[in-house]
Amino acid sequence: MKIKDYKFFIILVILMILNIIDAAATAYWIDNQLATEANPLMESWLEMSPFFFIFMKVALVMACGALLWKLRDRKLTYILLVPVFMVYVYVFIKHIVIAYSTFF
Repeated sequence: MKIKDYKFFIILVILMILNIIDAAATAYWIDNQLATEANPLMESWLEMSPFFFIFMKVALVMACGALLWKLRDRKLTYILLVPVFMVYVYVFIKHIVIAYSTFF
């Protein structure tokens, strides 16, 4: 595996981990009435079942990650990966802030 591919793979793995944390934390915050879901599609999935919500969110992001991996030789893929990564980091920080204000 080329170094460029390895770095791309690591970023995708981090995105997947952040997505799983986001899904679980979102389900927890909403179940405990500490937050609301802004995305109407995700909200409808969450109303069906927290497990369904987490499963669908993880599956959707994994499918997108697989597509990005397949298209990793295109420059646009790298350009688009940066804002996606930044959004997930921002969401992760928001979860930390909610956790801190809730538990401390």
